[in-house]
Amino acid sequence: MAGRRAPKIYLSACSVVQREFGGNRSVTPRVTLVLGADKNVVWLEEREIRLTKWDRYAFAQGVVMVAFQDLMLDRSTAMAKPAVTWVDATVDTEQLAK
Repeated sequence: MAGRRAPKIYLSACSVVQREFGGNRSVTPRVTLVLGADKNVVWLEEREIRLTKWDRYAFAQGVVMVAFQDLMLDRSTAMAKPAVTWVDATVDTEQLAK
């Protein structure tokens, strides 16, 4: 059952994340589905969704987690530069008085 449904659920989950958080950026992370695991878990670093058995809701949730992590990593990198620039652009009021 996973063979036919997994690609459709993957695309649907990616589409939901893109609409909710991604704006115009395409969201299609590489993920690996492992069936027969000891427990249901998402390993974000390895981009693996490990399920004890096929569960479309658990798979969709795993895809959402990986896709969301991708977006947040991109955004955090983009936000870090202005954060540092703003600090460099500020002047302590005591320095102005000198």
